[in-house]
Amino acid sequence: KEAWWKGYHAGLTTAARELWMGLGATERYIEALQLGYDDTHEDLTIPFFNDAGELVNIEYRQTVDPDDVCYEAQIPAILRVKGGEEDYPVLLLPDSMAAIRAAQYRAVTPFPIYALPHLTPNAQSLEGLTGRRVVVMVTETDERVKAIHARAKVIRLPFAFPDMVRQ
Repeated sequence: KEAWWKGYHAGLTTAARELWMGLGATERYIEALQLGYDDTHEDLTIPFFNDAGELVNIEYRQTVDPDDVCYEAQIPAILRVKGGEEDYPVLLLPDSMAAIRAAQYRAVTPFPIYALPHLTPNAQSLEGLTGRRVVVMVTETDERVKAIHARAKVIRLPFAFPDMVRQ
């Protein structure tokens, strides 16, 4: 039986794809991450999967204000945007769109890229990163970053990471 959430990706219209591209996602990442569109609420959707490939959450972004985000479940799952080489540290970015944009730059090719949810992470959120070196790249420290500070190296940047890579 097809999972209900797959309809968000399958039902992507040309207009919804253009919205994703306007936010910085390429066709490749729209397909790879199964980015979608909920036409009932007019939200862009990002499914979050655990390491076993099971859906653990869905992020909804309003099309009118893409910074207005909510989740299907109030669990702080971390979004894996791109795998990388095992011996490179995980780059953990403060937002799913920042992570999606950053993952597309050649300079970060060997690095695994993950995104923090807008919810404060807990120990369960970080299970997939056990045994990995984690570098959090943020422009400001908030409760989400404070919650994982002991588990990760935090680098405070003057500009958002994707903007710095593009420079």
